[in-house]
Amino acid sequence: MMKKKDDGTVFGIGIYRKEQWPLLLETSEDRAGLEDTYEEWKQNLKKSLKNMRKLRMSPLGVDLDVNAFLSWCKTNNRQTNGASRAEFITELLRQGRGRKIEE
Repeated sequence: MMKKKDDGTVFGIGIYRKEQWPLLLETSEDRAGLEDTYEEWKQNLKKSLKNMRKLRMSPLGVDLDVNAFLSWCKTNNRQTNGASRAEFITELLRQGRGRKIEE
């Protein structure tokens, strides 16, 4: 997650691919904290986006390729958990890979 002060808070949100959801669950050390299905995750994403927009936040979607994330974790000696996903998303945002999330 990346934040920007006063001129709008920007939040990076990992956008997962449906076909990679099983791989994410299989490889995540914090699997218990993740939704069981991609559809559940998608519903929770919609709720989160609605709440963020009510608070005038600017969420940016970052396409999160699970294979690229796993490779990044290995290269950077990181665990496969939420903290590492957030760090990876922040890195992708810094590379300009965030985009407006369409409903």
